[in-house]
Amino acid sequence: MANKSPCPDVVIVSEPSTFYWNSVLTILKKSGASLVIDVMDLWPEMFGIALPRILRSFQHIIFSPLYLLRARKFMCANAIIAVSNSYAELSKVLAPQLLADKIKTVY
Repeated sequence: MANKSPCPDVVIVSEPSTFYWNSVLTILKKSGASLVIDVMDLWPEMFGIALPRILRSFQHIIFSPLYLLRARKFMCANAIIAVSNSYAELSKVLAPQLLADKIKTVY
């Protein structure tokens, strides 16, 4: 459907967008649109909660592909909105290319 629609100026992606990120990249490359990431939840941190206690200290290693994918997505962002201040603070670390005024908390 996106291929048949006019090119957007802005693409807003709810994070986590792990399962459709390649489609978003295709649209961004085709259109040259700006990317706004809407941080709704923290993946893979939430997966770590489900791990048995003995494995939790290894969650960053276990989920490293997901952490890497998220880091790549945030490096593509032109702006970020987050549902909490803690999510916005993490976004500042993940997207150092953005000025502080490009990362906002929206409740």
